[in-house]
Amino acid sequence: MNTRDKKKAVRRDLLIKRGAMSVIEVKAQSQRVQERLLEVAEYKRAQRIGLYSHFKGEVQTGLIFTDALSSDKEVFFPRVINSRAHLHMAFFRVKSESELVAGTYGILEPEKKERNDEVLPKTLDLIIIPGIAFDEKCGRIGFGKGFYDRALEGVRCVVAGLAFEEQVLEEIPTEPHDAVLSLVVTEKRVIYR
Repeated sequence: MNTRDKKKAVRRDLLIKRGAMSVIEVKAQSQRVQERLLEVAEYKRAQRIGLYSHFKGEVQTGLIFTDALSSDKEVFFPRVINSRAHLHMAFFRVKSESELVAGTYGILEPEKKERNDEVLPKTLDLIIIPGIAFDEKCGRIGFGKGFYDRALEGVRCVVAGLAFEEQVLEEIPTEPHDAVLSLVVTEKRVIYR
């Protein structure tokens, strides 16, 4: 089985596991993951944060968004942009949840803004991302579209993955283009690269 097929199998298995969690479990465990992230030094130091809108049972991020805004941090959410038949991810500042609308794939993202409002990921202090699978070396498997992998190319800031503990495996199959994170935060621990 090649690496791509191994990733598909891991993705399938962990999506089934995550999908079996009740709404109450997702909310409770998300709360613990977020509280743990808020205590991490990399979050406390960051002034410009990239954040995601949770989707399909991912770790929720509302507490992080609220805390960041009340701490006078700037928060940027990704938006998938279609330019000349090429989809890519761009980040835009968001000051209120009301600025988020259903976008590509039904995920909440910043409402359409001027192209010159786009912020490059390399200008952020911390980027917080979701995933389907993570490992002890801070590897990550997402949905397989490569949006975050491309957006994080050449980025030197801290990149944190949020996960439920059952999404963390000892080792996951990765390819050279896959982004490696700085840390992964679960409801039980923080894993550093």
